[in-house]
Amino acid sequence: MTCPFPDIIPAEYVRWYYKPIKWDETYFSTELFSGYDMIRIENQYRKYCKGEYKSHSKIDVRDGLFEVDFDTRICSPLYWNCEKIPKTPRTVSYRSARVKRGLWFRTDNWQPLLEEESEAIEELFVKSIIHNLRFPLPESKKFEDF
Repeated sequence: MTCPFPDIIPAEYVRWYYKPIKWDETYFSTELFSGYDMIRIENQYRKYCKGEYKSHSKIDVRDGLFEVDFDTRICSPLYWNCEKIPKTPRTVSYRSARVKRGLWFRTDNWQPLLEEESEAIEELFVKSIIHNLRFPLPESKKFEDF
């Protein structure tokens, strides 16, 4: 888990998702955290990646009822034991969930790519695209009229 270029992309552009840990293979839904939670999670995640929050790797989300642990990437309830909740589709949102950071997405279903793939794309994007935007080409290499 790395945060390769945290200062290049604003925190508002990163999406954070949670997907309930399945007990039923038919439940595929991945849910977005609220906008407020996503920005808080991303800002804390960036501090965590820099080593500022190694001892405090958790942040409360979803109205303070759940917490996200960056070490395990699990969002778990704070006030109840999810093993005792009946396993019905209605109660799926009250259970523990896997957490995923979304920066690059699939075009067929707009679900986030795996983080390893996303980080590889991001590194390439920053090195080839963003670098050129920050450091313009010399006059001799610029295109004249098309």
